[in-house]
Amino acid sequence: MMRLTLNTGCERTASGPVRTGPPVPDPLGGPTEGPRDLVTPYNACPSCGERDMDRLMWEDDGENVRCATCGTIYNPSDRT
Repeated sequence: MMRLTLNTGCERTASGPVRTGPPVPDPLGGPTEGPRDLVTPYNACPSCGERDMDRLMWEDDGENVRCATCGTIYNPSDRT
């Protein structure tokens, strides 16, 4: 397999980019695998403050979000 190392701390392989640099620190705690997609603080989980899009999943109703970190289900459009 041919790899091309980029200056960004990533390698590109036939299957796509692979992060090779040090983990990016998680603002809520431990290290992560790489850069994360974060929701705005306004749309974060109201219970634990989770902002990682990979940990905030839309429910089947299309209105509510479940936080995989603490289990809270909330409607981001109902935030005041």
